[in-house]
Amino acid sequence: MQSKGQWLEFKLFLGKLIIFIGLVFVSDFALGRLFKYFYFKQSYGAQFRSSYSIMKTEARFLVFGSSRANHHYVPRIIEEEINMDYYNVGRDGSFIPYHYAVLCSILSRWTPNIVILDITKNDLIKQGDDYARLSVLLPYYEDNVSIRQVVNMKSKFEKIKLLSKIYPYNSQIFSIMLGNISSLSAKKKDEKGFVGLTDGFKGDTTKTNWIEELDERKVELYKRFIGKCKENGVLLYVVCSPYYLNDTISGKSVSLAKSIAVSAGVEFIDFSNDKGFVENKKLFYDKNHLNERGAIIFTKELSKRIEHNSKHKNGSN
Repeated sequence: MQSKGQWLEFKLFLGKLIIFIGLVFVSDFALGRLFKYFYFKQSYGAQFRSSYSIMKTEARFLVFGSSRANHHYVPRIIEEEINMDYYNVGRDGSFIPYHYAVLCSILSRWTPNIVILDITKNDLIKQGDDYARLSVLLPYYEDNVSIRQVVNMKSKFEKIKLLSKIYPYNSQIFSIMLGNISSLSAKKKDEKGFVGLTDGFKGDTTKTNWIEELDERKVELYKRFIGKCKENGVLLYVVCSPYYLNDTISGKSVSLAKSIAVSAGVEFIDFSNDKGFVENKKLFYDKNHLNERGAIIFTKELSKRIEHNSKHKNGSN
């Protein structure tokens, strides 16, 4: 009798466990779908701009890059000088794997005429948390093959983690809430992906000593980025926009990026040590970012150079 009672008790426990696991899966699925709905319903902010870039933009002139891309390229100037509609698909804290994933996603549905890739001092070197930052692409994993291939670089367990429908959003819930508040959208409107920095100079001017160990996966994806543009007939410019200190530039990363671009027949435009910008606090928000005044001057100079090159190429054909 005791053995039979224990068996019945075990069956009861097992039944409760199965029900609990079922409830967990149902809750995970339901909450995941809810978060997904509100994620893609956002009307402003970095997450909205990523979604618009990946799924909707059909601008003929696109700018890729990190926060420096977001803050350095003024759309109205580019559209006036080059006569092309513009969108900035850059994102704060992003790097080459992110840019490559977004480029592939765009090219699967739309082919722009001109692409700028804003390269930074540390784009091709190893940094501890770089691949963790790919979490910003998790909401697109389920429906986008290009995104999936890059996100899998985040960790070998990513496919297992993504069995959870909540996982893609669990670190972004607060941002999702803010992105759905229409009153904030009006206050924090970007200009076609461009976000101007208007405050005075902030931060210090300490020299940055980078450990210049190259990341071979980043180098490979940078080469693929260039290759994808060439395959699709997209005119690519790789640009290193201005820095406040000329000695903050990672020599190995920038020089390699330039070498690879030039070898592929892609123009590399380097403003990193430009005398008109270096150590001019009136043009910078901090040592890594131009303020809006600096961005306007930089964009005008860059646009004239691109327009001149375009006319020269057309005249030589």
